[in-house]
Amino acid sequence: MLQSASNQLILDAYNANPSSMQAAIRNFIGIKSDKKMAILGDMLELGEESHAEHEAIVQLLIQSGIEQVVLVGPDFVKASKAEFPVFRDAETAREWLLEKGFKGYDILLKGSRGIKMEKVLDAL
Repeated sequence: MLQSASNQLILDAYNANPSSMQAAIRNFIGIKSDKKMAILGDMLELGEESHAEHEAIVQLLIQSGIEQVVLVGPDFVKASKAEFPVFRDAETAREWLLEKGFKGYDILLKGSRGIKMEKVLDAL
């Protein structure tokens, strides 16, 4: 848990796989908050199951009721079908987040280490 100048952050940017991503999203859904945002990076090293697993996460997010969702990484680009803002890399997502200037959110930040989700921290 981190507190930035503008938002409360749950930072879990070290590892991501389908079960940990689903658990993090479900736990985040249960947190009482007026404004929620999930910024999620690709789950790496899933092999042939990658596309299906990323699509499953997108479907969970659609059903979640989380107010704002941002997806990062080439696998989410393929799976998102324009449901949410999606960016090929964390640096591009960072630029967009800086431009939007989100404030007052509880934010779940999760992704595999290789996606380098910590690059967006200063934009939050």
